[in-house]
Order: sequence, then structure tokens, then C-alpha cells
Amino acid sequence: MRAPDRRPLYRHTGVALLRAATVPLTHAPDWWPDPADTEACRVWLRQMWSWPHLIDAVRQASPNLASRIDAICGGRTVRAKQIRRAAMATARYLLRATGRPTPFGLFAGVAPATLGPTARIRWGDSHRPVTRVDTEWLADVIDRLEACPDLLERLEVVFTNLAVRRGGRLEVPRGPNRVTIRYTSAVQAVRDAAATPVRFGALADKLTEIFPDVGRATVRGMLTELVQQGFLITCLRAPFTVTDPLAYLVDRLREAKADTLPSVAPLLHDLEAVQADVRYHNHETTTGTGQGRAREKLTRRMRELSQAGRIPLAVDLLLDCDVRLPRHVAHEMEWAASALLRLARQPVGTAWHGFHAAFCDQYGIGTLVPLGDVVDPDTGLGYPAGYPGSVLPPPTDGPSERDERLLALAWQAMADGSGEIILTEET
Repeated sequence: MRAPDRRPLYRHTGVALLRAATVPLTHAPDWWPDPADTEACRVWLRQMWSWPHLIDAVRQASPNLASRIDAICGGRTVRAKQIRRAAMATARYLLRATGRPTPFGLFAGVAPATLGPTARIRWGDSHRPVTRVDTEWLADVIDRLEACPDLLERLEVVFTNLAVRRGGRLEVPRGPNRVTIRYTSAVQAVRDAAATPVRFGALADKLTEIFPDVGRATVRGMLTELVQQGFLITCLRAPFTVTDPLAYLVDRLREAKADTLPSVAPLLHDLEAVQADVRYHNHETTTGTGQGRAREKLTRRMRELSQAGRIPLAVDLLLDCDVRLPRHVAHEMEWAASALLRLARQPVGTAWHGFHAAFCDQYGIGTLVPLGDVVDPDTGLGYPAGYPGSVLPPPTDGPSERDERLLALAWQAMADGSGEIILTEET
């Protein structure tokens, strides 16, 4: 029960997003194969592979699995173990398509929802896939472009602001690891000269003037190495605020007149073709059949350019539906979110309690410390326990008073045979 004078800790702003699987639960298969029965798995796969929506979704999520099922259904010789594995993988995808709303390829998508006096829903079957190039694939293409000396001369570069000095070395994070170099006078000069974007060729000329005893080729080699190691960032890499990094890359290449470089022009032409195919696929007038053919064409073209990434083409799904929720549902969600917050550990769990205590022990209370210094595992604390790259042991604290109280409520509900726990101000 709620106290009449209490207000929820959260307020709904009027915006809602629906996440849903594309296949209703009623469309689940009538029977499932015995995982140990190879022939049953083969028959079941042939039945499932007649569902167009499943074929498209699996082809997008796992091209290798789709190719294997094609071989099985086509009567080609496939090992019994591979048939059973293909059936189990397909079963997992089917369960996801019917019961997991987390957006993933063509299995589940999103749509805007509204609030009103009553509930209303219209569910169609014309869901629209929207494609974009995979970031891992695009990063590999950019690596190839940055390895072209003639193009690099024309690109703007800037020194990363993630670089941190550790004694006589400079380091930048790279995934869970770090890349370090000696912080020489030359590196410091690069850092100062490239604090704001500057053309690579102009930067090389400036450093040659600063260090006249060093040839331009040597300077250029050092700058190229700084690009490869992530200390210098080229203009080909889009900021995270850019929603279409492929278009951003193509625009930067055009600005650099990459089409005049024989070593780069063919790749630029291919990227423009990929961009055109993506736009055709995402255009509202393209039919579902046309989109399917476009994705197959795009995947082949992109694989010819780079083998990086498990799937070169990422797909999001816009659901064909119109959903309106009653306003009182939003009000109940406000109270539910408030209750969950009050039930949660404060501030955010044992690992952060330990991290806070370690911080106070090392730096004192009320001390301002740069974040980069704090998370450095050698001179600081590193990341909190449980985070990638953390050197701290996982927390082993026992149950808190809060945990004991919640467990007592749960045990009492079990003893009473109740199916729920009523939360009140007293509990």
C-alpha cells in the first residue's frame, strides 16, 4: 500500500518505446525433434526451412548456419553431428523469435508507442528492416585506407585526448589493454602541433622544421606509426555522435580527392556502391523482396572488400504496429520503478562500495583525482571488481541487512503459501 502523501521517484514523460519479437507464441512449432535423433532433426529442419520469415532472419544472423541448412534440405551429404547441431541452433533462434523482445536482426524490433485513455493495438506483418554497415567491418576498411601513404598525406589528424602520461611514457587505452610509447620530445611536439586537427602532410612539414637534422621520411614514418597505434586519429573515423559513419567516411574521402589516387580510387568507388545499396535497401518504397535481394548483394560486395566482422551488415527492425497504452499503466510503472530503486542496493552494489573505500584509503576524502589516474592499474586503483581489465578480486561480502530482510519476506510468503509479497511502507 502507498502512503497518501508519497509521490513516485520517477515520472513518465509521455514517450514510450515498444520492443517485441516478430513471431507470436502461437506460431511456435507443433513438435520439436529429439536432439539425439539425426533423422528427426533432418525432417524438422526441412519443415522449419519452409517458413520465409525464419529463413530471412537466420540468413541475416548466421550465414554459415543458413548455408548448412540449405545443404541439409538440398539432400547433400552432411555429417550427422552437423545436422543435430544445426537443428539445435535453429531451435534456439525459433525460441528467440517467439519469446525474446530484445532487438536483434530480423527476430525482434522496436516501434514507438503512445499513451491514451484506453489500450489499442494494431499488429501488421510489414516490418521494415533498416541496414547499416558493421563497425568492425568499417574499422578494417579504414585501417586499409590509413595505410595508403598518398592518402594519409591529405587527411586531417588530431592527437587523441585519451592519452595519459605515465612517467616517461604515454599511453592510450585499446579495448581491455593499453598501448604505450616513450614520451620523447618528438612525441611531445606532435602532441602540441596536433592538439587541433591538422593535415598530415602539413604536420610532417612542421616537425621537419622543428627537427631539421631528421629527414622528412623519418618524421613521416613516426607519424604513420602514431596513427597505427591510435595516438593520432584521422578524419576518416567518425565521432560517436555521427549516425551514419559510412557516409561520413565517403564524404571525407571525397574532400581529400581520393578519386585522383590510383591506389584508393577503386576502394572509394566500392564504398560509394555500398552506400548506394544501403540507401536503396532503407528507402521506404523498396519492397520486402527487394530488401532481401539487396541484403544478399550488399553482403557479397562487402565481403569482397573485407572479411572482418562476423556479419558485415547490421540490421535493425522497425515493427509494423500501432500501440497505445492506458495512462494508468504508465502511472503504475512510475511506482514500480520507484519500488525497484528503493529495493536496490545503495548506491550500486558491493563492488562500488569496495571501490569507494579503496579510493578514500588511497586519496582521502574530498580529493579531486583525474579519472585516468584512478583507473590506471599501476599507479591508481584500476577498474572496479568485475569490470573488464580489473585487477581487483571479486567481492565476497555476505548478505546485508537489506538482503536478510528481503529473504525473510520471501520465506514468509513461501510458508504462508502466498503467490506474492505485498510491499507497504512498513515492510
